Amino acid sequence: MSGVGIILNPRSHQNRRGIAECREIVRRYPGVAYFEIGDVSQISEALSEFAARGVDVIGISGGDGTVQGVVTALLNDNSFDRQPSLAILPAGMTNLIAANVGLRGRPEQALMRLCQSVAAGGPAGKFRTLHVLSLQRTPQEAPIHGMFMGTAAFYRAVMLTYNEIHPIGAERHFAVALSIAVAVFRLFARRNHPKSLWHGDQIGLGIDDSPVAEREYLLFLATTLDHLILGLMPFWGEGEGSLKLTSIDFPPKRLVRALWPLATGRPKPWLAETGYRSGFARECRLTQTCPIIFDGEIVTPENGTPVVVRADRQVTFWQDG
Repeated sequence: MSGVGIILNPRSHQNRRGIAECREIVRRYPGVAYFEIGDVSQISEALSEFAARGVDVIGISGGDGTVQGVVTALLNDNSFDRQPSLAILPAGMTNLIAANVGLRGRPEQALMRLCQSVAAGGPAGKFRTLHVLSLQRTPQEAPIHGMFMGTAAFYRAVMLTYNEIHPIGAERHFAVALSIAVAVFRLFARRNHPKSLWHGDQIGLGIDDSPVAEREYLLFLATTLDHLILGLMPFWGEGEGSLKLTSIDFPPKRLVRALWPLATGRPKPWLAETGYRSGFARECRLTQTCPIIFDGEIVTPENGTPVVVRADRQVTFWQDG
């Protein structure tokens, strides 16, 4: 029988509604190790307990930030003899990672299926191994590990969602769709407005062995996932490595014509020559002052110190569908 441990963040959006039911489900299965975290600093404690109990599948009931915290602690720690697989329960607001490699249904439904599979002898489903992003802010700091990052206009769009869309009650895919609609409207119709997304950020970017070169960007994205929310996949091109990168120069040219090819990852021949670039890499280095959104969490670069992003670590996910 596989050893299974559950890390549950009671502050994650979906867990606030179903926390009582989740606790009751776990009580029915005493063989499942269970740990509620009040803060991400407790994740290491949970992993140490799971390692001592021989856990080889970790269920994470939380949002993208909680998943990032567990993956970071797991890859930066050597408590386990063998790296456990992860089962992602979609309990956050956006659940981008769960949409790619997570379990189906509400968190309590997914938790029930995971516990039932343990009782039946171990998780029955498919295991999938993916590369993860490793972001190092300074040479002295341990890297943060996750699945998706964006900066420049993406940072401002996420702040728009946090400050204006979520407070009105919009959730998940509807919140993302509404945020995109508002962001696009402000991008085109309110260029001189203080809250407009219509301005660039000076970023020094070096990819693999190329030197860092500065230019003004409207947008920069990186991921190892198959797709983003709403099925968007603004990545294409060639290159070695598992790191998918897309950038848009500022000011963007032919932006209206570029939106659909960008969203679907189906490039037109003129995109690259007009400042829309995408491809694969092993590493990128970013020098900037604009904050980075990394799996929903804000990372502030050190002034003058390049942020290094790689995709050379892997994690295995258990999926039941």
